[in-house]
Amino acid sequence: MRLEAPLKYLVAIVFVGWNTSLCYSLPNSTSVERWKRESCGENMFKCKSGECVSAALVCNGERNCEDRSDETSETCINNVIPILASYLNPPLTSYIDQCPPQLFRCDNGNCIPQDKKCNSFRDCSDGSDEKDCKIELCRSEEFKCEDGLCISSKNVCNGIKECTDGSDETVEQCQSQRCESYHFKCEYGACIPKASACDGTVHCVDGSDENPAMCHKPTSSPTPPRVTTGCVLPSQPVNGIYHVGGCEPQSCNVSPGSTISNFAILNFTCNPGFHLSGLNIIWCSNEMWSSPFPTCSRALCPPLKNPSRYFECTESGTIVNCSEPMVPGTKATVRCENFHTAGPELSSYDIICKETGQWSNVVYSCTPECGLPNPGGLPFIANGRVAKLAEFPWHVGIFKMMGDTFKQICGGNLVTAKMIISAAHCFWVESERRVDSIKNYRIAAGKYYLQWDKRTDYFQESEIENIYVHRSFRGRVGLYDADIAVVVLTNNFVINEAVRPICLDFDRRYSEDFKAGKVGVIVGWGFTENQTQSEELHAITLPYEDRNVCIERTKESLIPYLIAHDKFCVGTNSGKSVCPGDSGGGFALKFGNGIQYYLMGVVSVGAAPQGSDECDISQYSSFTKISEYYTFIYNILYSK
Repeated sequence: MRLEAPLKYLVAIVFVGWNTSLCYSLPNSTSVERWKRESCGENMFKCKSGECVSAALVCNGERNCEDRSDETSETCINNVIPILASYLNPPLTSYIDQCPPQLFRCDNGNCIPQDKKCNSFRDCSDGSDEKDCKIELCRSEEFKCEDGLCISSKNVCNGIKECTDGSDETVEQCQSQRCESYHFKCEYGACIPKASACDGTVHCVDGSDENPAMCHKPTSSPTPPRVTTGCVLPSQPVNGIYHVGGCEPQSCNVSPGSTISNFAILNFTCNPGFHLSGLNIIWCSNEMWSSPFPTCSRALCPPLKNPSRYFECTESGTIVNCSEPMVPGTKATVRCENFHTAGPELSSYDIICKETGQWSNVVYSCTPECGLPNPGGLPFIANGRVAKLAEFPWHVGIFKMMGDTFKQICGGNLVTAKMIISAAHCFWVESERRVDSIKNYRIAAGKYYLQWDKRTDYFQESEIENIYVHRSFRGRVGLYDADIAVVVLTNNFVINEAVRPICLDFDRRYSEDFKAGKVGVIVGWGFTENQTQSEELHAITLPYEDRNVCIERTKESLIPYLIAHDKFCVGTNSGKSVCPGDSGGGFALKFGNGIQYYLMGVVSVGAAPQGSDECDISQYSSFTKISEYYTFIYNILYSK
């Protein structure tokens, strides 16, 4: 079986058929304009391509040279220290293989601020700043709030809520607090300066430092007049209590049902095992309470929901439904769902529902396993024979509305449950030089058959939320430079045995292993040896060809597309090739443990016989190299 991959073909600048594939026939006189090399001035860095960029931009984690030579390990290790030292005052001369003390050195030689180490974001382009990081949200001298915020331990139980959820000023936290002789102890346990008690201003969170009964001193003064204007005090809440603060002792009547003066404050708290629904502090203003009275209800932990996690919940040894609110004391075992993985300390752990109605730990997400094929596919009976389904579960079909139905035009590669990588030209309106409307497309994952309405497979579909095309892409006039797109879906695909992402080598662990001679797999519904589009998904293996060999055996009109800085050449003269309909499909290689596939390129440009929309299987095809656009891809993936 011949084909199996995606690609856009242009034939004499004419679009043929609904597959929007392109093939190129350019005049034989076409030549490739090469970069003009020139010397770079002072404080400039010379890229390998000859381009000059500011030295201050070298090894900053972003590609400034078009060939990315400013961000390679060799460049960063050999150049970052001299470059960095020249910008410091006084200049540094003693640092050779390390960064200054105030900076952290990435594995590739980059220097970043120390506080960016282990901040849960890749600040090193190779991700080495997030290696060997312990999951510690707060330092030893800090207090961890229930919502995860870290505050100074000195600010706990001081009468002021530093935690946004108030967990630093609760009865449970403060009741054992020991106050010095120069302190006043609030009823819930916090310590405030003694002089702050009964000064007319609430300093305790519960208002107990301004309790009228405590602050009133018996004197010979007249009996305070009965308050006739203000707000009526409510009954004490069931399973809770409120305290009154903020009113003058002589005008405070604290009995439920009586009237209390304007500006009085009510501070509500609940008994242990109950939580407050509503605001914990309300006040009287213009004879009206500022908000409805809160209530105390049994503290229940929220349901456990995470698409990458499996939960098993038990209460007093009895299994309960994890998707319903749970009572304190309930234990939940958290494990990664099938086809997902996490670090050893997070793959499986237990959490407990606390009296406050909060879980004892955060539910961290697991990562979908990437690049794992189903070697034998999934058994599926179709027309009396066994077909291989989901053998390469990262491949998706890109369908476009044509007439009254959707038709397949390109392929793509699932990299997360909600994102795919494909070729930019699949979504490009050449005549208007713009990206097409997202409403015209549908993405199908786990699809085996070409026809949109044939649903007898493991088909999941999604509309598109956004299409990100690289800013350098200009279509045909730009010789299909930067022919890459990241597509964000409107909904997450369900990760299962038929739908799983492919791996991306963001850490560049295998960049040196990706070279000519490596054989990759390509999947698609492209044309068969009979020049008809396949109704079932196919796969072929083709080698990454040496560029010089590729140029020698390629039509002169196609050479500009094969030697571009971001392209590599694939194919042989064995009668195998990628064809119309295969555009955007991946060139996948096994690395690492030998069983995981990594996405190394996407089908971009191929050849067709003059005046035809068929495949020219004697010619090589051009693939966009993924590693040239890691920064572009990474910024989109991790900004969502």
